[in-house]
Amino acid sequence: MGEKCEVRPLDKMRQIILEISSEGKRWNHVHGLMQIDITATRRMISAIKADGGEAPSMTGFIISCLARAIDQNKSLHAIRKGRNVHIFDDVDVSTVIERDDPTGNPVPTSIIIRAANKKPYRAIHDEIKKARRQSVSGSVLGESKQAKRTNMLIRLPAFIRKLVWWWSRRSPQFRKDSMGTVHVTAVGMFADGFDAGWAIPVAPWPLILTIGTISKRLQRMPDGEDGVAEFINLTLTIDHDVVDGAPATRFLVHFKQLLESGDGLESFRSA
Repeated sequence: MGEKCEVRPLDKMRQIILEISSEGKRWNHVHGLMQIDITATRRMISAIKADGGEAPSMTGFIISCLARAIDQNKSLHAIRKGRNVHIFDDVDVSTVIERDDPTGNPVPTSIIIRAANKKPYRAIHDEIKKARRQSVSGSVLGESKQAKRTNMLIRLPAFIRKLVWWWSRRSPQFRKDSMGTVHVTAVGMFADGFDAGWAIPVAPWPLILTIGTISKRLQRMPDGEDGVAEFINLTLTIDHDVVDGAPATRFLVHFKQLLESGDGLESFRSA
């Protein structure tokens, strides 16, 4: 007698995730693990909330800083096709949010923030907030434009989806329109109890930012007193076919400056 074992078929969304991972293995990605001091930024967010205002989204703020940093070096989100590199002006950021289905269960769904490099932080915050408020009904993932595309992909036979992935490799514009050029995933929000954590993604975007946990440690503060500093753990994944170490480092320095200084949060108060 064998032990009891439950066998379940993979759900359709899981099949799509497997295909996305398979596509990601085609890219020559390199990964950088880093910690960025967000003590001042977190204090600014807490101050805005304490004033009775709406609490700014940390994920939205990171997306805003990332898009503005890419805007200064757009090769970071370029898509290679053969011997050519397609460098787009708009930084289209894909990210995943959770919304409740009719039974109250959280359902992950992707959204694309178009031209995030040209939008103020408050506009990005409001866009994410609006997407989270939309109910999941009548379809697997909801009724947004991006959700409808994903629903259609889920319903296609596997051999047709292979053609879709093949075409996405042939057409950088199609890939940008359907998936964006940058992906941000915030796995750290589900990692309560971990002091430090990073994740290494496998996904088909030229640039991926994986948001890990927030670590806290004692250190000497700018006022000379000892205090608790907060560091966010991030994994930056870039396409090494297009970007070398020097421009990637310059990009990181700019991104770090924006994130540490809370750049853009002050405008949140007056919005």
